[in-house]
Amino acid sequence: MSYLSLSQYARLNDSLERRLVSDALERYEPVSLSEVFSTLLDTVRTVARYIGDVFTAMDDAREADVRFTGSHW
Repeated sequence: MSYLSLSQYARLNDSLERRLVSDALERYEPVSLSEVFSTLLDTVRTVARYIGDVFTAMDDAREADVRFTGSHW
């Protein structure tokens, strides 16, 4: 559903609302808890990997800063 907005201030016009309702009625699929949990687990893994990459980049930057600020001109 790439035509949806995540803004809380967005309002649906009549044609978009009709399209959403018809899509929901045409593609009715029951929600599987295993799919929800696997998606949630994938999200948590992605966030953890991102945080690890940020910490690694910060450590590399600190090491580079120590090397360059310790040199005498």
